[in-house]
Amino acid sequence: MAIVYRPANFDDIPAVSQVNQAAINDLNRRHGFQEFTPSPPSPLYTFSLKEEPEGFWVAEDNGVIAGYSISWVRGSFWFLYDLFILPDYQGKGIGRSLIEKALEHGRQSKIANRGLITFAYNPASISLYIKYGIYPREPLYLMEAKRVVAREISSGFKPTVLEKVTPSDQNAERLGRIDELVLGMPRAKHHIYVLNAPGSSCHLFKDKGVVRGYVYVWSSGRVGPLAVISQPTFEKVMSSALSLAAAQDVEGIRVLLAGSNAQAISTALRFKMRISHPMLLMSAKPFGIWQSYLFHSPGLM
Repeated sequence: MAIVYRPANFDDIPAVSQVNQAAINDLNRRHGFQEFTPSPPSPLYTFSLKEEPEGFWVAEDNGVIAGYSISWVRGSFWFLYDLFILPDYQGKGIGRSLIEKALEHGRQSKIANRGLITFAYNPASISLYIKYGIYPREPLYLMEAKRVVAREISSGFKPTVLEKVTPSDQNAERLGRIDELVLGMPRAKHHIYVLNAPGSSCHLFKDKGVVRGYVYVWSSGRVGPLAVISQPTFEKVMSSALSLAAAQDVEGIRVLLAGSNAQAISTALRFKMRISHPMLLMSAKPFGIWQSYLFHSPGLM
């Protein structure tokens, strides 16, 4: 084995996607969790390579992509989007080498905090990240429900009026300002991607004409991210978004929420949602108002 670490290129994306799916399903299989259905490469790989190529690394063994890492930087915040190794190459120090490559990303930006999301049942990865000063902070739960059940529950619910957002740089900046209040970081670049992503629909929540938050509802049935600057409005906005998701022709609905967000959990349970995968938010320092937020995904947070 002669591992070479190099910046990724667009030709690597199919192999990177295969590493991702093989590693996650191997982990789920070993721990008794549901495996994910194979899917085409995520467009986020292309987005990451275009926007921050310095954060995308691969580990190659004689032409085989054995692992990869992706990181992004927003302001002074560094985030590990992905780090996965093929099952046959795990336990050989590749993960440690890749995270060290990833940590070089953003050195010039005076990073004040670092974070990531990993599976809560992956002790090897959690231990690796702790060694680099990134500690467990918040339990996260991917929760799901059958659409037919959620739709029946939402049938008598009067949803909050949500205003649809059109994709534009101006609206991305507008959404990013809400993120600064809730998460402590600007994320306009994320919103530019997500607003234009296939299947996404972003909605603003207003109170007396003032924008109080936003939520994305996806054609796949996923809800998130969601951010509100007034916590008492959280449950109404989440319930309205779940109702919109359940009204679509989808198999089921899903959210990724923080364990400390009691409103989110009680709302999810009201829609008969159940935990499918427990996850873990880790960071060097505490951040975020999780009672006001629903996550998009482990990669984009």
